[in-house]
Amino acid sequence: MDRAQILTYLLAAEQHVADGERRIASRRDFVLSLKCAGADYNCEIAELLEMERAQMKHIAELDRLRTELAVLNAVCVAKGSGYVTPDEPRATT
Repeated sequence: MDRAQILTYLLAAEQHVADGERRIASRRDFVLSLKCAGADYNCEIAELLEMERAQMKHIAELDRLRTELAVLNAVCVAKGSGYVTPDEPRATT
């Protein structure tokens, strides 16, 4: 994968992880409201756990992309291809 592709995927992955965090927080609030109301919330807990598992996979992919970009940057610097900024795009949350 070239640098432009990595940066594109990295930005999308960062946004996806940020969105996932918001959805998980919302689901936690919903589960808590059900619990406080005395309602059955077992299905919602299972869904929350699945969302958290998926989020861990998304974070692992984000970390992999960051590592791939760091390696590519190191190779470019070692080859004397010019200075590559260490800054990665960050999705706004």
